Amino acid sequence: MLSGLTILDLSRLMPGPFCTMLLADLGARVIVIESPSEATDVTATAFPSLQRGKERMVLNLKSVAGREVFFRLLHLADAVVEGFRPGTMARLGIDYAAAVRVKPSIVYASITSYGQDGPNAHLGGHDVNFLARSGILDLMVPEDADPTIPAVQFADTSGAMMAAISLMAAVRHAERTGEGRHLDISMADTVLSLAVTSLTFRQNGWPYEAGQSLVGGGLACYGAYRTKDGRLLGVGALEAHFFRNLCTALALEELIPHQYSGPKQPELRAKLESVFYQRTYDQWVEFFANHDACVTGALRFHEALADPELLRRGALRTATDAGGHGRQVLGAPVPYPTERPEGGTIAKRGQQTVQLLKEVGYSATEIDTLAADEVVAATR
Repeated sequence: MLSGLTILDLSRLMPGPFCTMLLADLGARVIVIESPSEATDVTATAFPSLQRGKERMVLNLKSVAGREVFFRLLHLADAVVEGFRPGTMARLGIDYAAAVRVKPSIVYASITSYGQDGPNAHLGGHDVNFLARSGILDLMVPEDADPTIPAVQFADTSGAMMAAISLMAAVRHAERTGEGRHLDISMADTVLSLAVTSLTFRQNGWPYEAGQSLVGGGLACYGAYRTKDGRLLGVGALEAHFFRNLCTALALEELIPHQYSGPKQPELRAKLESVFYQRTYDQWVEFFANHDACVTGALRFHEALADPELLRRGALRTATDAGGHGRQVLGAPVPYPTERPEGGTIAKRGQQTVQLLKEVGYSATEIDTLAADEVVAATR
């Protein structure tokens, strides 16, 4: 669907590579530019899901010759993605201002903690910092509970998705007008934008805090319950007819009139906890297969990775690494116009360096010189 779109990916940690992974899944050509020092750094190079289906070259952007290579590559590209602190690209001489002089139609997406300007622009951070700053962490942890940190990076991935959407829109604009654009993506902003339900509840005067929100632990009909063998069930009987079905199936019809009664919630929760604890996980999964009550067995992560439906629909795929071995990877589960693609290949670090240099006009002698001067590195 994005065939013909070429992206230079300068990013290092999860957000940028996740963004370009999504775009690569949709057919874009992604050229990953990695620094010579990255072989020993903890970066996206360690995550096969983020590197599959991309071309990889090693280039020293701190050198004059390396910047010249970058600007030649820019002529191939429709967009650039980077995830460094504001000012880093300018110090290297390859920021949007420099790029747009070389290619006026270039789209340049910068994914940062708190945006390109303002009092927090210089601050670094990780997912938990963006959750904290945006108020989302507060919505996740009830006041009387021990603090917990989600194992999935919501701010990083929401920033990546917003960058991908914005980039596609900006490229479309550039195709019509010839005008490039600098996209300023803040991960603190993007994760806050997910809290539509919480804001609406607050505006209506309804409970919205962790442990009190209608969908955040405040109602017994919407939550997680333990089974006899310690597994979890996800119960989403939020609508009246689902709760009626749930109570009828469990022979707890006396609870039906009190579904939304605040004072009754502890009693409702205690009764549901008691009943769910009477059977094992497998028994409940089998039981609710015949009852339309919005109750789902919580798969353990390793079970989800083997789930036939997730495999069939494309969230899980198989990619081939440089040694020819299959690696399970995550994919973008979006509708495709033809047969859903496999996970593609995972190139070695620097595998396409020589090929890309030749594509932008460097001779074999010039490539040897760049390699000898440690401007580039290649895997042969």
